[in-house]
Amino acid sequence: MKYFKDSASTVLAIHRVKTLCKRRTALRVRSDEHQLDLGVGVQTRKRYNKILSHFCASSSLPFGRKKARALFSNTPGMYDLAACEFINHLYHAFSKSNSKSRGGERESYERDLPKILSGSPSATAAVGLGVHHIYGVGVAGDLMSALKDRFPFLRRHLGEASRGLGILHRLEPPVRVLPLPSSAMYAMVGLLISFSLWNLALAVVIGFCGYIRPGEIYKLRRRDFSLSGKLCTVALRDTKTGKSKGIADCAILDQPKLVALVTLCLSRCGSDEQLVLTPDFFRANFQWALTQLGLASYGFEVRSLRRGGATHDFQHHGSYHLCAERGRWESIDTCRIYIQDAVASLVAVNFDKSTCSKIGKHSAFLGKLVAR
Repeated sequence: MKYFKDSASTVLAIHRVKTLCKRRTALRVRSDEHQLDLGVGVQTRKRYNKILSHFCASSSLPFGRKKARALFSNTPGMYDLAACEFINHLYHAFSKSNSKSRGGERESYERDLPKILSGSPSATAAVGLGVHHIYGVGVAGDLMSALKDRFPFLRRHLGEASRGLGILHRLEPPVRVLPLPSSAMYAMVGLLISFSLWNLALAVVIGFCGYIRPGEIYKLRRRDFSLSGKLCTVALRDTKTGKSKGIADCAILDQPKLVALVTLCLSRCGSDEQLVLTPDFFRANFQWALTQLGLASYGFEVRSLRRGGATHDFQHHGSYHLCAERGRWESIDTCRIYIQDAVASLVAVNFDKSTCSKIGKHSAFLGKLVAR
């Protein structure tokens, strides 16, 4: 009798395993067809679709999933060959090009891109894309990610293109923006407050001290702030790590002076729910503040807030683990490379006397305001 009970339980367990496997297979098929990828944001999806539509049009490849799957069944290496040709042309173009804008001037790169890519039908896909990367490695990386995102069945069939992308990475290492020094950040906050731009001043403070990415700054709302004693907690929306892990992220400020500054800004902010009206509005005022302080020629961007805040915090306590936790990096090695490069680049930043006087003036104004 015991034998039959064990056999019955074994059969039932096998049946459950088969049912679970069928459900997972069905879910994977639906994900391939409907592109269910929670780790890709809306703006990233638009960028992927834009570069992929140009690439498919210039390479005479179908953009639709059904036609692409049919073509892949007949000629599996077609997409890999086209992507490899695209990356190969970028490799030769940028290895021969002498117009490498190491100073962060993305406008010159976008202007010279049509000339660099002329001569290759598949490589002309990058022309007119409004490329936001400084180098061709960003274009090639976006194309590979877009192919794998749009056509999941190609993820294991882009070997040659992946090797070409690795070569291009070695040729053109990523160039990160210059970190914003803490003195310049406090001066910018003081300047914005002097013009009663309290919302933007608060966004700059949180972006710097909370290691917040630009996309997270643009989505900040007043109700995301929670003050309790000597702590300030800021809830973040649609973060990079939150999407992949399915969790809600937050930034925590524990320094008394920063909490006092945030409290002051919140008390003076308007009744608008959104701190930043539009990303273009914030970027325009950010560049205006840099111009007023004499920092427009240094190549600072909104991304410099996160990088400058991480660098300043690391110089204070010297712990990569604490920086990785506060900055929400999944890997300690990534955080170490990020901060080491930022610290090295920050050493070469030297402000002239006029800029230093402006920074000192607005920083002193902010200090008096907070000390009241």
